Amino acid sequence: MSRGIPVNTGPEPAQCGLCRFSGVAQRQRAGLITRTVAGSIPAPASIHDVENTMRSMILTIIAIALSACSASAAEIPSAASGAYVAPDRLCRIVLSRAGQNHVDVDLLCVTDAGMPTYSVTRAFAFGGACIGSPYVASVFSLSGPSPDAGFVALDAFTGAALQVRRSADVNVLVNGGGAAETWTLVRPIASPYPYTCGQQAPLRFRVFGR
Repeated sequence: MSRGIPVNTGPEPAQCGLCRFSGVAQRQRAGLITRTVAGSIPAPASIHDVENTMRSMILTIIAIALSACSASAAEIPSAASGAYVAPDRLCRIVLSRAGQNHVDVDLLCVTDAGMPTYSVTRAFAFGGACIGSPYVASVFSLSGPSPDAGFVALDAFTGAALQVRRSADVNVLVNGGGAAETWTLVRPIASPYPYTCGQQAPLRFRVFGR
């Protein structure tokens, strides 16, 4: 006499669907660039792929953080916000203060081939510091959802142009390398939260009775 063996006939675990990233439609009064930026990130096929993806993202974040220690960049004020003509693309960049200790870098570009890239980075800038100040990041991703789009280092603002370097490898920029480019300012854009660069006022302490 045989006994039946219970078999688990429950539903299979749900499969992961397509993970999708969508950007925000950007519109400037200047009319130079008006695009809706959208991209997608395919679902990883295995745990191994997930680990590789996370490892790549962590290494990229660390490399960008290390760019804060590089001394190749000058301070970039919010007055650098504007529409630019680059050698192979049109770009719109807006720099704005986000509280006392951060700066937002909003970067939208459209290549000559019509490919849009878009990223927003909140950089730690303690005590009212600027992009490019000591210990403040100056290297940024061109496209938030796609590191393959490359990175850009903001080196200096002359009032009429941005001096930048571009590379597919963030570590090349952190170490001072990359292809140097001049982005020519064609139309300034007002920062929603402007800031200036320069020596910060020293802390002053009051003594009771004085």
